[in-house]
Amino acid sequence: MSTNYKCLYYNVRYFSNRNSYFQHVNRCINFYDVNTEESNTEVSEVTKKDKVRIQYRSFRSHCMLLDNDDFNCIEKRQSVQEIENSGSEITDLFEYGDYDADASVSLEVISNIPKRFEEILSENLDIRSESSQNEDSDVEEFPNESYVDLMTLVTKYNLNNKVGNAIIKFFNKHFNLSISPLPKNIKTGQKYMDKMNLSRLLYYKHHILMHNNKEYFINYQPVIKCIENLLSNLEISQLFVYNYKKLEIENEQSYGEQYTGNWWKKAKELILSVAYILSIILYSDATTTDTLVRETFYNSIKFLLDPLFTNDDDDSDGIELKIDNEIFWFFPRVFTIICDWSEVYTFSLTYKSTNSNYPCHFCLVSKENLNNTRLRDDQMVLRNKENMLQYYNSGTTEKASLEPIFNYFWNIPNINVYVATVPDRMHHLDLGLYRYQIEFTKKLLFEVEGRSLVDKMNRRITLILKYLELKIFSGGLQSIALLIADNYKNIMKVMIFVVDDLLNKDLSEVYVKWNKMYLLSRQETFKESDLKNFQEAIEKWANLFIKLFGQFSNSDFKLPKLHSWIHHIVDTIREFGAINGYIIETYEALHKTYVKILYCLSNKKDVKEQMIKTVNININYHVKL
Repeated sequence: MSTNYKCLYYNVRYFSNRNSYFQHVNRCINFYDVNTEESNTEVSEVTKKDKVRIQYRSFRSHCMLLDNDDFNCIEKRQSVQEIENSGSEITDLFEYGDYDADASVSLEVISNIPKRFEEILSENLDIRSESSQNEDSDVEEFPNESYVDLMTLVTKYNLNNKVGNAIIKFFNKHFNLSISPLPKNIKTGQKYMDKMNLSRLLYYKHHILMHNNKEYFINYQPVIKCIENLLSNLEISQLFVYNYKKLEIENEQSYGEQYTGNWWKKAKELILSVAYILSIILYSDATTTDTLVRETFYNSIKFLLDPLFTNDDDDSDGIELKIDNEIFWFFPRVFTIICDWSEVYTFSLTYKSTNSNYPCHFCLVSKENLNNTRLRDDQMVLRNKENMLQYYNSGTTEKASLEPIFNYFWNIPNINVYVATVPDRMHHLDLGLYRYQIEFTKKLLFEVEGRSLVDKMNRRITLILKYLELKIFSGGLQSIALLIADNYKNIMKVMIFVVDDLLNKDLSEVYVKWNKMYLLSRQETFKESDLKNFQEAIEKWANLFIKLFGQFSNSDFKLPKLHSWIHHIVDTIREFGAINGYIIETYEALHKTYVKILYCLSNKKDVKEQMIKTVNININYHVKL
């Protein structure tokens, strides 16, 4: 096929006849004329050089058009669909545009063409070179706030390209702006975000171990860079520097924020008075803890945290951070570790089985006493670095249900890893003990009167009317395995009324005592008298819980979560402050956003690379908000 006519806009397009060629060129002229004035390119404004480049292209085309005898006979432009089907690079430009098919070539454009073609050509060559460099180079920020807000909407709500382009079209139509601050389409915005490169947010890759001739790597961001990134947010940096505060309410020692707890006091006493504590909270969400995973996990933790604690015995150690144009001296310290029970064993390196001799990671309580609500202190000696290291050095770790592995956290200052792995309310209560209570209630009702009482309970639940901020369970509690923590919180609001007079007083009372205990756990501050009341509330609920449902527990209530809640949560509050300061909900939401959802969005091939790229994009624009 003869290809005598070549497009000067897109060099990959060739045409075999003049008529098709002229229609194509006419569209290109209109696009560049209209697009640069109304819908913008990849940046927030059209520069002088951009206009020169456009004029030059128009000049070349117009010269050819004006020399053509058929100039006045150009027919209507081809439809957008024809252009898309041609497979050319112009497809994206017309995919969502709204163009007048009857528009003719404007002679006004010609009047703007500079007189000297050579000058234009010279400038254009320079501009092309500069433009080419800009296309390949990274950018560090969005052109404007409107651009940020648009891409935030698209990413936050996972909008498809059609919806995003509809937003752009709506904005450009109803806002009388000479130059649109938005990208020409969502694909352009996504490409722009792909080029964003904030050096402090880059992911790095590090070799962790070799196993069966296979290398294992960690993809990470340096902890210090993450901290500096957080401090770039003024709302965070203003609430970053704290000294220990002895909190007293009504002349009682009290505990609220983390810097009011005993841990902060002891940590501050061990550093220079002019320095501050840099509190670090670790969070983990894993599913397997075999030998390879443990080794990989600890190698990764060591690699990430070592830069913070090297030579920490030196008084001159620590890190300097700039906060609001002022330099502060910090000593990094691991404050707490938040995770579910399976990950607790990974951090503490204690036996995972609840059938082990000492199944609690907090203390050395025997499994026979795990359901004892009235233990003495000498029956549950707390684990710490010193006594666990003795078992390790003597080769008798099995006597303490301890893995024969050196725990990296033994080398980190001011942390008792066994105490620092705090009980998490969501996993201990919402998804743990309350779930047991619901299951045991159904079993108890079935045991007494068969299916009829269970059905009656479910009917009562379905009859509850809709109310603001209350989730309704129209199908009853047929399958609690599918319920999430938020569901259980909603059930707590109504369950007292559902079981009222359903069986006996004890069944109603166990839910009353649960709610009292649960509400106390949500206090923002605890006086010593509050802690006493909280401990009493826990024990009253636990004793009735065990009495009422004893026959339905396969383990005879030898549950580590029950034990740790009864015997360790109050001391945890004294050490680290109110429970609300170390709950897992925020981190679970982040894990869902930055891991689970990203995995679902991938094509399940090269998943790691796709997830990291998307995380970088999300972080880049969130930092700019």
